[in-house]
Amino acid sequence: MNDLHKARCLFLAVLLTPPFFVLAADKPFAATDAPGRHVTCAVLADPTMEQLAPVADLLEERLSKRKGLQLIERREISEVLNETELQTLFGIEGMAERHRVGTILKADVIVILKTRPPARHTLDEPKGLGPVDCVDLVVSETSGGLRLADRPVLYADEIEETAKAMVTVVEDSLALLEGETIEIVAVPPFVSRDLTRTSDYLQRAYARLIEQMLLSGKGLLVVDVTEADAISHELLLAGNGNSPQRPLPLYLLGEYRHADG
Repeated sequence: MNDLHKARCLFLAVLLTPPFFVLAADKPFAATDAPGRHVTCAVLADPTMEQLAPVADLLEERLSKRKGLQLIERREISEVLNETELQTLFGIEGMAERHRVGTILKADVIVILKTRPPARHTLDEPKGLGPVDCVDLVVSETSGGLRLADRPVLYADEIEETAKAMVTVVEDSLALLEGETIEIVAVPPFVSRDLTRTSDYLQRAYARLIEQMLLSGKGLLVVDVTEADAISHELLLAGNGNSPQRPLPLYLLGEYRHADG
C-alpha cells in the first residue's frame, strides 16, 4: 500500500476460538448528520448501444420525480459525450475525468451507464451486437470524482425491473452524499499470526466479512484497497490546493490468530 505511513489506519485485533471471534478497535466510527441540499444530476449513457436507450430513458423519468434532484438536459450531456471517451469515466483511474465532466456539466452527481455483452455468443450473434447480460452502473460525486457506487445491474426481461434496480443504487448513493459526512474505508487482507499456513485462505475472507459489516454503517463508503490507494494518492498530490476538503481514506488493518494455531 503506497504512502501507508501517511494514511489513516485503524488496527483490528482478532482472536479466533472456533466458531466465534472477538473484534477490538482503538476508536469507534462516527458519522455527522448534515442537512439535505439541492442536487444536480447528469445521466450519461453509452450512445453507441441502442439497447441502453429505453432503460436510460426510464431511469431519468424515475429520477426526475425525486424531490430535490434536478436532471441536466440531454442536449448538454450529448455535447460532453461527443468529446469524452465514456470508458475513461468508469475506472478507479477516472477520478480526474469524472471531476472534469461534472465541472463542465455543473453537476453534483453523474450516473454513468454502459452495456456489458454476454459472456457467450452464438455464430449468429457477433460479440457486442447481441442482447446484453447486464448494465454497468457507476454513480460518482464530482467535487473529487469519488465513485459512490460501482455495480453491475442485471438486464431483466422487463426494462421496468432494470430501471427499478438502478434507481435503488442511485438513491442509496444520493442518501450517502446528502445525508452524511462520507468516511472512505478500505479493508486490506488480514495478517495471519498462526504458526502454520493452513489458514492463509482466511486472510481475504475475514477482510470481506468486515467489509460486509461496514456496509450497513451510516456515512461509510467501503472501497477496495486499490481505489483507496488511488484516492490517497490524488489527495496527497493535491495538497492544500483546489482538492475537495475530504479526509484520507481510513484503512482497517487486521490480524488474526486461532487459539489452536
